[in-house]
Amino acid sequence: MYSMPSSNPNPTPTPMQPKKSKVGTIVIVIGIILVILVAVAYALTRNSAVPATNSDTSLQLNDVPSQTAGTPASATATNYTTSTPTISALTLVNLETFPVQYQARVSFDLPDSCTTADSSISKSANVFTIVVTGSRPTGAVCAQAIVPSQQTVNIPTAGLAAGTYTVKAGKFSKTFKIAATNETTFTSDK
Repeated sequence: MYSMPSSNPNPTPTPMQPKKSKVGTIVIVIGIILVILVAVAYALTRNSAVPATNSDTSLQLNDVPSQTAGTPASATATNYTTSTPTISALTLVNLETFPVQYQARVSFDLPDSCTTADSSISKSANVFTIVVTGSRPTGAVCAQAIVPSQQTVNIPTAGLAAGTYTVKAGKFSKTFKIAATNETTFTSDK
């Protein structure tokens, strides 16, 4: 079938062409972009020494095997780079038990998808201090994205005397009170 365009001064017959669907073109472009993103994500996780995770798992640095004489370090252990994540929130949770038990929920941001976190707690007088340490394999290729994370830390309250206690994590601090000595004694009836 031929048509004559009305705006053309030299009318020549041209075959009618169907209009291209914009929706179809957009779907194809989105499909290509998705395939590229999946390929990049696969390549990044495949080259990474630790798979991407957003869990509260911890990496124990003491679990790295020691180097044997005459063996290169890369053959026996992975080197790790440590960092201190910025703490964004601290919440205390009273578990409402006896003896009294508290947990601290510490929120922080990890700098990339390969970094895992571990936390420790120490006590000096009536102050508990929580430290969060990030750890990642040195030289690992990781997605550079802020990863919001959270860890729950049990506050060791067993046997504490009555009083007010403070929990510190980064620039945050919270207090809790124990009304009576926090211990359970058992007696037997004979």
